Amino acid sequence: MLMIKQFAGTITSFLLNENIIENEEQEIYQFGTERILKNLITIFLIGIIVTIFEAWVESLFIAIGFMPLRRSAGGYHAETLLQCNILTYLIFVLNIIIIRAVIDNISIQVYMLICFITILFIFQFAPVDHKNFVFSNKRTMRAKKVARIIVLILVTTSSSFVYIQGKINLLSLSAMMGAFTASFSIFIGSIKRKGETR
Repeated sequence: MLMIKQFAGTITSFLLNENIIENEEQEIYQFGTERILKNLITIFLIGIIVTIFEAWVESLFIAIGFMPLRRSAGGYHAETLLQCNILTYLIFVLNIIIIRAVIDNISIQVYMLICFITILFIFQFAPVDHKNFVFSNKRTMRAKKVARIIVLILVTTSSSFVYIQGKINLLSLSAMMGAFTASFSIFIGSIKRKGETR
């Protein structure tokens, strides 16, 4: 991660030397450049994992279920970037393995239980802020509303496809596993956050 910091510093110094940014903006650009580089590396490595597993479809729909809830309602945050990246890769691999293992055998009852738990966790625990980025009351209320709307849209859409087709398909299960993972992250994050605020 030191290499990313140094590379971001080189880019920021170049922008500063070329008078593209002001001296007082250097820290902001340094931070932003580091975040962009870290996100690109994460996307690249997930792309490798997905290619190895030949799971582009599952991964796309896992992301469709996961990302909107994660962005709107937060969730568990690892202590370091390395832990965060490892956890992200493990989550994708674990979801792919579970989806492939159960897709032909999962019952409607289990699928509906996943939907129910996902809704329950979102309605009960979302949003979860971070000790370094505490939500205001206004932001908390907005995030809560957005997360609830998103989870209801995801569950309704996925369940509608299951109902229309008469069976649980790969796309619906993948999207719901992504949403379930996000809701579980919110549940764990809320427990951790309560411990931090005591």
